[in-house]
Amino acid sequence: MKTFHHGITLLIASAIGLMSCVAQDPYLKGNRALEQGAYEEAIRHYQEALSKNSSDPRARNNLGVAYLRADKTDEAFREFQKILAQNPADAKAHFNLGLVYYKKGLYDQELEEYRKTIALDPDHFDAHLNLGHAYLAKGRLNEAIQQYQWVLEKNPNQLTALYNLSLLYEDQGKTREAIAFLERYLKLDPRSDWAEKAKRRLESLRKKSSSKL
Repeated sequence: MKTFHHGITLLIASAIGLMSCVAQDPYLKGNRALEQGAYEEAIRHYQEALSKNSSDPRARNNLGVAYLRADKTDEAFREFQKILAQNPADAKAHFNLGLVYYKKGLYDQELEEYRKTIALDPDHFDAHLNLGHAYLAKGRLNEAIQQYQWVLEKNPNQLTALYNLSLLYEDQGKTREAIAFLERYLKLDPRSDWAEKAKRRLESLRKKSSSKL
């Protein structure tokens, strides 16, 4: 059985401010805790920020992210839904809600949220990448290929798209294309665990290709 690369990315609302403000601003303290992986601390800071301004979408988004990273998917779902109730056109909230559905194993809903994200923000890179993963999980392989191709047009060095496209082309019997994507992958990532799998697959594909000559 082939194992596909599947990485997900949470979108965090950013803030521009002087570091000296962090000590006074619970939102900035939450951001710092989130970056450090202190998710429970981040949750407390964002809750404090929202107690002062309950309509702040940045704090609510990042509270949802902190919940999701702490594996509190129901709480994360609630926060992203609150954002969308206030602003249905918030692409970031739709994207992060897709990740909640992914964590819950609700892949149809996940896919739909990425589609909504792209409808609102056609150049949303991570939504296209994750939509490729979602199509892959649903067995919609041609649609997955289209998404990964879009990703590589924007970033030719995106490792997950390179690796997964090599597998998809291999499944379609397009050995030369599969080899080309694996070679590109290994130039960028020659030493990871995934690279070892890629090297074994590349060797096998080259043997298969040479046997047809």
